[in-house]
Amino acid sequence: MKNIFYFNITYGCNSNCVFCYSHNTKHDGISHHDLSVETMMSYLKKNNIKEYDRIIINGGEPLLHPDIIRMIQNLKDFNCEILIYTNGRLLEKLPLNIFNDNFRIIIPWHGAEKAHDMVTGINGSYHETMRGINHMLNGCAHIELKIIVNRNMVSKRDIESSIVALDHIPIKSFHSVHLTKVDDTIISKLNKYPHISHADAAMPTLNFFNYCASRVNSIKIFDTCVASMPLPTNELPALKEEYAVIFKDWDHNWQIPLKEKHPHCLMNCSHKSYCISAVNHYTALEYKSGNWREFWE
Repeated sequence: MKNIFYFNITYGCNSNCVFCYSHNTKHDGISHHDLSVETMMSYLKKNNIKEYDRIIINGGEPLLHPDIIRMIQNLKDFNCEILIYTNGRLLEKLPLNIFNDNFRIIIPWHGAEKAHDMVTGINGSYHETMRGINHMLNGCAHIELKIIVNRNMVSKRDIESSIVALDHIPIKSFHSVHLTKVDDTIISKLNKYPHISHADAAMPTLNFFNYCASRVNSIKIFDTCVASMPLPTNELPALKEEYAVIFKDWDHNWQIPLKEKHPHCLMNCSHKSYCISAVNHYTALEYKSGNWREFWE
């Protein structure tokens, strides 16, 4: 049994994304309800972390945590994969020597500068994120770009401008590119920011896939229809590993129920064996070296 230990280490954020996944987050640029380094380390040691387990650091914006550098340094004692989900705006301030190659840093990208800043609600956030990315590319941590298809990427003109923007990013230096789309959240509904359907996401996703396929080592797809993409003829190997996801923040901990979401079109689809990725199931569909596989994400 593999375990994913998922931590929300703070509920403060310096962005104000229109579809924020955390409705408990305060968007004032200050950390809130921080999980202490001592509590985290005690919890991890108590759970006897194995090298095949995974630690996920999230928030809020985790880099707002007042003791984030010491936390990262302590996490290096655990010889397992460590994922940090960050908007990237504070990465430039981190010393590179606190990371090793067990770390994967996953940074969202919402399109060209104007579209990205609109989604985050912060003017200048695009340039801050790009500076953070360029800074981290000089270190040993694996840097992954998460392209989130949104309403500003659907039209042919928007797709073209997004591809032009990608040309100005050091895409070949990324360890992986994630492709997903905007889904409904509590915050997106409050902001009346609609989700993206599989049909609307198909064309931009295919364009991003084709662009990245010859440039990056790995493409990971989440909650996105792949019926329009080039697929190998061999049967997709099933993920046989058993795993559990355990959540903890400053005041709570529980095991997260894993829920794989299937669209209504699944039964009539010729590619239904590939419809396996789901954010709430912690799995992805990965394309690497010309082949697809289910990936324990």
